[in-house]
Amino acid sequence: MWNLKKIVAEITHAGVTEAIAFEKQYRLKSMNLLCVIGILIISPYYFIFSMAGLWYPVIVVFLFHLSFFAVIFLNYHKSYTAGNYLLILGTNMGILGMSYFIGFDSGFHLYFLTGPLFIFWIFDLDQKKLIAYAIALELFFVAIVFLVKTYSVAPYSWNQVGSLDIYYLNMSFNLFLIFLLFYNYTKYYQLLTDSLVQKQEKLEEEVIKRIKSEEYTGKLFKDLSISYKNLEQFSYIVSHNIRSPLSNIKGFVSLYEANERSVQNDHVIENIRESAEHLDEIIMDLNVLLSAKNLLLENKRVIHLSDAIKNVGISLAAEMQHSGAIIKEEFERDLNLVTIKTILHSILFNLFQNSIRHSKPDVYPEIIVTASKTKEYTEIRVSDNGIGIDLEKYNDRVFMLYHTFGDKTEGRGIGLFLVRSNVEMLGGHISVESTMNEGTTFIIQFKN
Repeated sequence: MWNLKKIVAEITHAGVTEAIAFEKQYRLKSMNLLCVIGILIISPYYFIFSMAGLWYPVIVVFLFHLSFFAVIFLNYHKSYTAGNYLLILGTNMGILGMSYFIGFDSGFHLYFLTGPLFIFWIFDLDQKKLIAYAIALELFFVAIVFLVKTYSVAPYSWNQVGSLDIYYLNMSFNLFLIFLLFYNYTKYYQLLTDSLVQKQEKLEEEVIKRIKSEEYTGKLFKDLSISYKNLEQFSYIVSHNIRSPLSNIKGFVSLYEANERSVQNDHVIENIRESAEHLDEIIMDLNVLLSAKNLLLENKRVIHLSDAIKNVGISLAAEMQHSGAIIKEEFERDLNLVTIKTILHSILFNLFQNSIRHSKPDVYPEIIVTASKTKEYTEIRVSDNGIGIDLEKYNDRVFMLYHTFGDKTEGRGIGLFLVRSNVEMLGGHISVESTMNEGTTFIIQFKN
């Protein structure tokens, strides 16, 4: 048994392919459907005209049907333009034939009202030439109908089948077609709007993906740059700092072997011991630097800055008591950030220790921590009243490994290097401002 719904669906999909834009697919399907509706609307006239013995109109109805089937056939073979013109030509000729044979009292000429609507439905608005030709064709048929109506007499003057008025029947069919076309227009532009919204959403998704991809690439590049800097520092340690004490030890051993009974050998042994201790310190520094990388394995969590400062103060209690240092907090008590606790502790520890070690001899060290938070960043400033740093001289070496500022400076030049490494590991940025004999401020920014 034939499935009528399936047959109609196959007919309406004639010529529809995935290569055609979806909005054109809809118009093509609706055009095929209108042909099917046209076939169904005209079919009763076979019976009506046959019963009345009007054989010329029966032939016109047959030609009507033939033109509708031909339109579907042309669409199926992807001859869309030919199908469009045949639809216009076939319907107009059929209307003209009906109006001539039966007379204008039958109301068949009313179908000319739908002609312009068909034109602007079956053609794209950018197909201006095709639309112009179609309008010219439509006007040509309207002119002929006007002439026929004015100067001709219909062979059959027929507008009534029993109590049924054919004029009102055709008027009803025509209004139905107009309604159908306007419904298609509404549906079509709704589809266009939905398509535009979908395309905008896809574009937004694509932009977001691209931004994330660029951010990820930027992060990889930044991580690579940091790794390269660390590799340079490691190479520097191995080639200079480790090599130097090893060379000293080898030289002293050679001196010892050359003068085994010399009274100066005690001094040589002392130099060997000092070089070995220096080498041990460097190896310990390397261990600290390499261990710092493992801190990234810890999970991030919400840390209150005030609590972090308190814990660092406990760790530096002896040095603070000896130097008389004080820490002042100038930020909201509930200010917090999502970070790795151990790394934040290391950053603050080394900055506070740096301030204590670079304090003025006759002034108690004062460390001031200010902080602020925006939607994008959390900024932490650590300021002191110490001796300051000559940035004109040391600006490019402030955070380099084994670089200190002045002969009287304590430490081995590893603290600030660790600070910068830790800040960068957390995806942050650090800079420094300083005035000689007034103090130094380190500015740290973390992305929220």
